[in-house]
Amino acid sequence: TYVYKKQRPSVRCYSVYGAHRWAVVLATRYYACSPDITTPHRSAMYFLFAAAIATVISPTDERIQYIGRSVTLGTGERVFDNPGFRIVFKVQGTSDVAVIMKALHAGPKYVLNFFEVLIDGKRQAARLSTGVTANNTVYSFPLASGLSSGVHTIEVFKSTEADWNARTPTPNYITFTGIVVSDGGSLVAPDPLPTRRIEFVGDSITAGYCNLCHDTPAPQDEAAESFYDSWASQICRGANATCHNIAWSGFGVVRNYAPGNVTLPDVYRQTLASDVGSPAWDFASWKPDAVVVNLGTNDHVKCVGDFCDQFIATYTAMVQNAAASYGKGTQWFLACGPMSTAYCPQVHTVITTLGGLGITAHFLDQTALGGNNTCCGHPSVLGDNDIAEHGLAFIKQTMKWN
Repeated sequence: TYVYKKQRPSVRCYSVYGAHRWAVVLATRYYACSPDITTPHRSAMYFLFAAAIATVISPTDERIQYIGRSVTLGTGERVFDNPGFRIVFKVQGTSDVAVIMKALHAGPKYVLNFFEVLIDGKRQAARLSTGVTANNTVYSFPLASGLSSGVHTIEVFKSTEADWNARTPTPNYITFTGIVVSDGGSLVAPDPLPTRRIEFVGDSITAGYCNLCHDTPAPQDEAAESFYDSWASQICRGANATCHNIAWSGFGVVRNYAPGNVTLPDVYRQTLASDVGSPAWDFASWKPDAVVVNLGTNDHVKCVGDFCDQFIATYTAMVQNAAASYGKGTQWFLACGPMSTAYCPQVHTVITTLGGLGITAHFLDQTALGGNNTCCGHPSVLGDNDIAEHGLAFIKQTMKWN
C-alpha cells in the first residue's frame, strides 16, 4: 500500500510479477527502486526502477482519454465499472509504462476484474487481473517494458462486467490513480477519437459471459468472460466508433434471472452500474448516433396477466427517457435472440410504439445467429463473431456508414 510520507526515499509496494518490487515517493512524484529485488536477471521492468527514475502522471492530465461512464473524484481520480471502459494515452521517450489502480468490492467475495492491454493497436497476450492485489488496495500494474524509442499508443480495456454474475448490485469498481513512465518519458497529444458513437445496452449476451470457455485450459468464472471479444465490441471496432457499454449478466427489463429489485433500466440510469448510490448518468453529456439494446432473455416473457404490457411499457419508457436527451438524430436497434425468441413480439411492439413517439427504432434480428458455438448456454467467441458480422452489416447499412 502506498505510504504518504515525505522524506522517505523508498516505500515498498506489492509485487506484480514474481519478486519484482515497486516503490514510490509520492511527495516528489517520482518512483524509485526498493533494494530487495531478488530476480537474478536484469529485465526491462527491473531497469525501470533500478536504473531510472520514473515519473507519475496525474489522472487529470488532458492527454489521457477516458471512454465510457465514470465518476471523477475531487482528487482527479477516475472511478468506473462498466465493461469496455477504456483508458488511452500516447507516450514518448519511455521504455516502461505502468498504471496505478485499485479495485474495491463491498461484498463478501472479492470479485475479480480483467483488463486487456493494447500497445500500438496490438492486443497483448497477458491480461491484467485485480487478483494480484488485495481488496481496495492501490497497486501498480505494468503495461509495457522495453519499448522502442518514439511514440507509442497504450490502451487499457476493461473486459469484465460491473460485478461478474451478481444478482444484486454491490459496489465493485476500479479507481484509476495515474500513469508511470520511465526514463523521463512523457505523454503526447492523443489521436482524435472516432466521431461515430454507439451505445450498447444488454445482459450476459452482450457482456460476453463465459465466451472464452473453449480456450485451453478453460478459464473459470470471471476469467472466462471477455467483453473485448463480445459481438458488441467487435461491432464497435468494425464501425470505427467510440462506444459506451452497459451490460450485466442476469438482468432484465422488469424481471431478472434471479430475484432482485434492481433491473437493467435502473442500472442504465446510473453512472456506476454496481453502485446504486452513484450519481445519476447525464444522458445529455454523451449523445450516441446509434444505441443497440438486447434485453428480455432474463425476463422469461410469458404473457400472463399484465406482464407483457408491463414489459412493453417499461422498455418503451427506458428508451424514451434516454431519447429525450439524445434527440431525434439517434437511431435505436432493438435486438432479440439468440438464446430466446420469447420476447421478440414484444420488442416489435416497442419499436412500433417508439415510432409513434417520433423515435427511430429498428429490429436487430439475432435469433438464428451463433449456431452451435455456445459456452454455458451463451455465445462463445465464435458465436460472437457471427453475431457481430451480421449486426455490423445491418447497422452500417441502416446508418449509411460506408
